[in-house]
Amino acid sequence: METVIEYTSAKNSLDLEKILQLQWSNLEKNLEPKELAVEGFVTANHSLELLIEMNNEGPHIIAKAGNDIIGYALVMTQSFQFRLPVLVPMFDEIKATRYGNKLLGDYKYFVMGQICIGKPYRGTGVFQGLYLEMRNQFKDNYDLVVTEIALRNPRSIRAHQKVGFQIIHQYRSNHDHEDWVLVVWDWRYS
Repeated sequence: METVIEYTSAKNSLDLEKILQLQWSNLEKNLEPKELAVEGFVTANHSLELLIEMNNEGPHIIAKAGNDIIGYALVMTQSFQFRLPVLVPMFDEIKATRYGNKLLGDYKYFVMGQICIGKPYRGTGVFQGLYLEMRNQFKDNYDLVVTEIALRNPRSIRAHQKVGFQIIHQYRSNHDHEDWVLVVWDWRYS
């Protein structure tokens, strides 16, 4: 029997707790170096309280198979730019980077705060499904979705480009001494 996958938004604290479980199993610090290179990884570690606050402002997008959350894409509006120190440099770059004929920060945008797919579901279209649901839910209120990807995470860069993101800037963070690419999916034209 084929697994039915539902794309929706996180609705309660149980959904958010399941997001944190999936996040924990894919955090860079919890993976072996070989796995990091092949499977990709997530960097930021959120608390339940922060996820609840973020979800209240812009519901996180989840993929469910039955009662299991098999993937998520976190929505982070600009009001959370100082809540996770690891993301402050990204917001600084957004404010200073030009896109089109103006600064990126002058568009109506939010940050995709993190995306993660459970290992058994990678390469099955869940990544694209999450982003399509995100666009369906938010395209009327935002021009762009922006995120950053560690340059040493080529799997994530390729997956984002396949969905429609374009690399618009590369920088080195003074916070973590990591090389990042800033990517944008412009919903005005999709």
